[in-house]
Amino acid sequence: MNNELIKPNQLQLIFPKEIYNKVNLREISMQIIKKLTNMSDKWIFRFQSAIDELCSNAIEYGCSNNGKISLAFSAVPDNFIEVSVEDNGQGTKQINAEQMKEILEKEQQEEMGNFSSIRGNGLTKIVKIIVDQINFYDLPQGGLKVIIKKSLQKETEKIQFL
Repeated sequence: MNNELIKPNQLQLIFPKEIYNKVNLREISMQIIKKLTNMSDKWIFRFQSAIDELCSNAIEYGCSNNGKISLAFSAVPDNFIEVSVEDNGQGTKQINAEQMKEILEKEQQEEMGNFSSIRGNGLTKIVKIIVDQINFYDLPQGGLKVIIKKSLQKETEKIQFL
């Protein structure tokens, strides 16, 4: 085996905010994950739900009416999949990366284990039960970049209700 770094498969989609509800982005995400990984169907569905939550948040809170959302996939089969979502930061809530970290930490400390609400704890739920890592970054041109990562080396069964 040589010492070269394993290069991930990468794919990026950029789409206008208003197209989100007109295109079946969930199906597109699912097909991309299938092509980039050897993830089981159960975990593809779970991870795709996490992507959908990130895109919904970017569209609802972080993107102006004429803005665009960037969705990027990066994966090394049998190792990891990583997805990033970027918005333009001109939406209804001007939140930076540090504020997002604080919100997430606060929600996690409040023991939102029952997740009885339909809205408002999606990101916390994702972090607790679906992804292995989540990171927030401020973009130089404005906006927020959220990256989630899931190890493909072990698909645990810590989700009982999905």
